Amino acid sequence: MTLPGYLAIRTISGRNGEFNVGRLSTSIGEFVIKDALLDQHHEGKYRGDFVITEIRPSYYTNGGRLVVEIRARLDSMSLEDVANLSADEAERLSNNETDPIDEEV
Repeated sequence: MTLPGYLAIRTISGRNGEFNVGRLSTSIGEFVIKDALLDQHHEGKYRGDFVITEIRPSYYTNGGRLVVEIRARLDSMSLEDVANLSADEAERLSNNETDPIDEEV
């Protein structure tokens, strides 16, 4: 399905190097995006159309806590413009995110 929305991307320095995480806001909900597709973009808030192929729950442990989130898998995206992240958006994409490489182990 293709949906218009906003994608907030944050660059995080992890133990395996820098990686990007995103939070996609659409008319049907808000989803976490952890995909190498994001690594080609700079930190910021992007407006565009997003082709979602899967929506699923995901969980991982971080710092003694269990984190449960709803993730969307993107097939592609068409971005129209970019703006700086607000302080609230940057905080919602915290520096405590687990590197997707570490989640696979």
